[in-house]
Amino acid sequence: MMSLARNASKVLFRLYEGQEDAVDEYGNLTGSPVPKYGELQTAFLTVSPNKGDASIEPFGTLTDYDRTMSTADTTCPISEHAVLWLDGKSTDEPHNYVVKKRAPWKNSIVFAIQEVTVDE
Repeated sequence: MMSLARNASKVLFRLYEGQEDAVDEYGNLTGSPVPKYGELQTAFLTVSPNKGDASIEPFGTLTDYDRTMSTADTTCPISEHAVLWLDGKSTDEPHNYVVKKRAPWKNSIVFAIQEVTVDE
């Protein structure tokens, strides 16, 4: 698999770090957990257009995903449940993709990503 720089897109992401207790507007714990994410980071990966034919899908048809990302950098820190800002989406707005699966191989990593709509 070749990782051509001209095919790479800037991907902004935050890694999933677990859950924390939600707090209401008065500073009281609500008892409901909310996801916790790390600092905003940047990587350059090859991002596919929307998926097409199921016969060539690397994650099959059971994983619910819209697109794939790939890189030859086997040290890429992006993990499952990370949140992404793609297609020029501003980081001042909520994320628009999440990582559903991570598939490392000998010399590359492929990610299945799904588009989401997040209410603020």
